[in-house]
Amino acid sequence: MFSSHVPSNLQAVCFGVSMTKACAHDMRFMLYIVLCHRLGALARDSDMRASKLSRALEECEAHRRRFEDLEGCHSSVKQRLEAARASDDLFNRTSQRQQSLQENPPASPARRGEKIRYIPPTGFM
Repeated sequence: MFSSHVPSNLQAVCFGVSMTKACAHDMRFMLYIVLCHRLGALARDSDMRASKLSRALEECEAHRRRFEDLEGCHSSVKQRLEAARASDDLFNRTSQRQQSLQENPPASPARRGEKIRYIPPTGFM
């Protein structure tokens, strides 16, 4: 019940053997003082814990805000990346068609074994 910060003479008085009426009154007064000291120490401890918790809460809030910022940035980058991929797919499809046409051009009349006929620029007369 008594903490180390209570003066030893106060503890000795509180644990005294003779208990007269005046001594009992003094004893109650001394216990009141000891309890006040103890409550003061507990209040200081509580204040220290509260300040530590408030600092931890502030740090938590800062990390939460940072996470939300990063999450928003990630979402924005993800949307832009998806748009770029869609755009690339659109361009890649047309370039793939062009590549396939270059690699495998449509069958010409000469390939089909037909005779190539030339039309004169002035036409037939």
